[in-house]
Amino acid sequence: MSILNLVQLIIAITAVSAGSHHLPSTLGASPSLIEKYSIITDYFVCLDQSKTIPFSAVNDDYCDCPDGSDEPGTSACPNGQFHCINEGYKGITISSARVNDGICDEECCDGSDEYSGLIDCPNSCESFAIAAKKKADEERRVIQQALAEKNKMVEKGKPLIGTHAKQARALQSKLNGIDTRIGQAQSIKEEASKYKLKWDTFQREMTEQSSLRACPSKLEAYKNALQDIKNEFSALENKYNRLLSVVRHFEKIFKADSVNETITDNQSIKKHPSKRELVAHDTTDEVVQQALLDAFEQWEEDPEMYQYEPIHKDVSFDHLETNEYEEHDVKNLSPCMNPEAPLHLCFAYLWDMAGEVGTNTFSSDTWFKIFQTVKEQIMPGLEGRALVRDPARAQQRLNELYHEKSEIERQLQTAEAKARLDLGPDGVFDPLYGECMDVNSASHVYEVCFMKSVTQKDIGQTWSGGNDLGKFSRWGPRDLAQLTDENKYHNMMYTNGASCGGQLKRSTLVKLVCGGENELVDVYEVETCVYVITMRTPAVCSEHDLTRHDEL
Repeated sequence: MSILNLVQLIIAITAVSAGSHHLPSTLGASPSLIEKYSIITDYFVCLDQSKTIPFSAVNDDYCDCPDGSDEPGTSACPNGQFHCINEGYKGITISSARVNDGICDEECCDGSDEYSGLIDCPNSCESFAIAAKKKADEERRVIQQALAEKNKMVEKGKPLIGTHAKQARALQSKLNGIDTRIGQAQSIKEEASKYKLKWDTFQREMTEQSSLRACPSKLEAYKNALQDIKNEFSALENKYNRLLSVVRHFEKIFKADSVNETITDNQSIKKHPSKRELVAHDTTDEVVQQALLDAFEQWEEDPEMYQYEPIHKDVSFDHLETNEYEEHDVKNLSPCMNPEAPLHLCFAYLWDMAGEVGTNTFSSDTWFKIFQTVKEQIMPGLEGRALVRDPARAQQRLNELYHEKSEIERQLQTAEAKARLDLGPDGVFDPLYGECMDVNSASHVYEVCFMKSVTQKDIGQTWSGGNDLGKFSRWGPRDLAQLTDENKYHNMMYTNGASCGGQLKRSTLVKLVCGGENELVDVYEVETCVYVITMRTPAVCSEHDLTRHDEL
């Protein structure tokens, strides 16, 4: 607080406490008007020139001037203005109605508005000044950063000035060329589809021949299995016959015992051969002999155990040897399926097949495996020949060409638009063209596509439509009467949007302000179907913004 203001405040407090009405005439006056409130003459002229009053009526706590200018230091006039000095921070003017109201106003951080002593307001201007400086330093840093970003935008846009028309012509030529390539790709796709039908038929035939070729090897396996069965059957038959011999010996023994029991005493008694003698008479195989002896003993204990039936000699496996494929000449198969055929015959065969279904229209996984080396040597770069043999790849290539065409059309549209648009000083807005940003407001999302369009959508809307709020039409404010060189590139008009009833069309003014990033700040519908959107961008920052900031 200056010495002058301090003296004024002391006098004012003293006057109020003493019940005097003689406050300093300069109390509450703005520094820019301080001379008007200094006692020079006996009269004071109201600032609006509406009235002249005695100078003693200034700050006498009675409102004389219609504009309230005679009471800058009291609350007598409802329209009066009280200026807080706020030394060390920044002065500010408040309504005089807030003077001595018993409330410490933040704007008057020096507490000068409460000089009556009803409340003690501490001086917080120093802390306010520190916070303000910190904020100012950050804002200065942002502006400096924005200026650096703007320079980058100019470096991109300036070299492109006057080049977009030439680029558009080149893209148009490229677009014409890709239409030809798409036509060729469509023809290849049609040929590939025809080939697939023929190739599927051929594959089925090859599968059948492959199965036919596999029959001899399968038959050989069946023959081997049959021989194993025969061998097992023969071994079983031998065992059976051995057991049959044992049973026959049992019969002999049984019959011999029966005869001996009927011989009379007067007959000559013949010696009964022993069991081992009987066994040895039939076989010399010691193993079989022992088996027969063991069998005798078991038979004697349970004769009914060895019941048997004659073996069925009519059992035969000869019918399994019949092979309806044996007479088929495997050499008549495709040389690619015949293991005895040289590989070069397979090549010749496949090439002939290709000729039958149409030159260079034969393809499959087998084709690519067999002909990989040949293709690399004699068909380099002939993409169409490969695609015509592969319908899936042909369709993929066609899709890629359509995508490429769509991208060229997009680039062409951009180049043609840039060629006719004003892209700002040094082409600074060139890099921003078509960039889309959005901001939420209430229940809507507002999207601005730079120098293209403005759209309003419902929050959460998933479909791509929305209300058309205008297409970019020109630079400058809504009212062209207010157009100046300084504000031209700070205002963008988007007009001819969706109908808003009758002949009214929606329109939007996008106001550009200096900022460190490209972003939408806020949106207002100032009147029905008339919108204002504020956008921050480095593109409109200037050294003047830095200077003005320092002055503040």
